[in-house]
Amino acid sequence: MKAIFAVTALAAAISGQALAADTEATTTFNGAMQYDFTVDMAAETKDVELQKGDDANDGGSYGIYMDVKVVNGPFSGEVGLTTEDGVGSVTVGDIVVKEGKISFGQVGSLVETHEYTYEQEDFGGEGKDVDAAIRYNVMEGFDVQLEGAQQDGVGDDYGLGAKYAGESGAVSYVADAQVRLSDTVAATLDDATPFMYFGAGVTYTADIVTVKAGFNNYSVVDARAAYTALNATSGDSDSEYAVSVTATPVDNLTVGAHYMDKSTETDDDSRYKVEGSFAADAVTVSGYYTAVLVEDAIAEMNGKVEYAADMIAAYAGVTLNEGMVEHDAALIEAGVSYTTESGIVYAGDYTQGDSTDGVDQNNIVFSAMYSF
Repeated sequence: MKAIFAVTALAAAISGQALAADTEATTTFNGAMQYDFTVDMAAETKDVELQKGDDANDGGSYGIYMDVKVVNGPFSGEVGLTTEDGVGSVTVGDIVVKEGKISFGQVGSLVETHEYTYEQEDFGGEGKDVDAAIRYNVMEGFDVQLEGAQQDGVGDDYGLGAKYAGESGAVSYVADAQVRLSDTVAATLDDATPFMYFGAGVTYTADIVTVKAGFNNYSVVDARAAYTALNATSGDSDSEYAVSVTATPVDNLTVGAHYMDKSTETDDDSRYKVEGSFAADAVTVSGYYTAVLVEDAIAEMNGKVEYAADMIAAYAGVTLNEGMVEHDAALIEAGVSYTTESGIVYAGDYTQGDSTDGVDQNNIVFSAMYSF
């Protein structure tokens, strides 16, 4: 109750401030509740719990989110009030002052090419976080900023960020860069080598096909911290690139092919994926095959059938893994759900087989959930 009272008091204070002249506040709510009854036939156990661990906005947890966006002239920011998994918390962020071509505060990073296509977001290099910056819009699509961040155990760093983005006909493109320095050099390094990042991405979109290609080059070790890349020395750099093609050759049919090399300095670490899906009335059939080309190649194949009509939905799928953590795995998943007119979902899900991490699964989960 104390957490709820504190949240209520703060919300009232924000609402009161919203009545002040030249100040506007927009409030949105999200919430979720999920009950699970799990019968684990492999461990011969049963469990009842409220689902935990995921953001309530995704409907995978239980909690309430209240987001207040406050604007006063050139000033804007957000206050988040949360009761998730029975615990209350308050967050304040995205505070920015913007006027004309200049903005400053928590404006964030300009780098976006580290997650341009395929699995670039999960693997390879990326730009550095930005805690504070002042940004200038040079022209349409071209921004530069003086930025910095606090690095745990190393000290503050500072530097420049830049991004240029545009489009021409069916082609859109972006290029971004970062240079970061530090006056506090990590003891494990010999000099104050700056961190450097450069990336570029191009997208071509036609009637039935979209092609994306992304590339970036980044420092492996720099003056702010000694990290990653075994045997790397200060000043070393690495690169990654990825290409993705998706197409809809006929109505209701989508196919895709993707390739990524997450390190041009290392052999046997590229990965690829082919996938497709076809929808016919209430039924959708989909599948994919993905592989990582290491010395002992690992691969995964999945096939799935889904049905959705009115308030009933069901699915069944099989995933086969080869070479994952030195063992082969096969996983069968199936489920059915019913959604009431008010949006409550009652579901049953069955999982049987060996997962990629070697855990034997054989369980049924009965759940009831609602989210907004």
